[in-house]
Amino acid sequence: MPKKGNNIYLRKDGCLEGQYLREKTNDSIRCGYTFGKTFEDVESRISENTTCALKFSATSGASFENLSIEWLITQKPQLKISSVAKYTNILTSYLIPRYGIMPLASITRREVMLYSRELLVTGGVKSNGLSPKTVNSILSVMKNIFAYAEKKKTPCS
Repeated sequence: MPKKGNNIYLRKDGCLEGQYLREKTNDSIRCGYTFGKTFEDVESRISENTTCALKFSATSGASFENLSIEWLITQKPQLKISSVAKYTNILTSYLIPRYGIMPLASITRREVMLYSRELLVTGGVKSNGLSPKTVNSILSVMKNIFAYAEKKKTPCS
């Protein structure tokens, strides 16, 4: 049987095994494993465990880059391939170079407003400025990352 879903494999004994992110630190990632007889069972266990692990890994001092990558990973299963490509491009071209190592708590509204004006006036490859739609897309991704970080503050039940 071929691989199904995200990190779910059929073992030789006929059982399905799923792998999920258990803990993420600055220099290492620890994975957890869960088992089940049906694909849906393993998938639900993975989503429960991943959600809890990601919520506990959130700290107010986490860098924008780490949180944006976590956000994209959690959103990937729900998005079309083209949307993932667009968000990845926005992150790597505009947001991570500007805010990458900054703690999320230190990014102010004023800083974001100044950056959006800068993108409108001198952004882009040719420094002609980006279109308002592109800047709105960049701000939308940033807003979603902040909302994701806010949700992660609450501990799992």
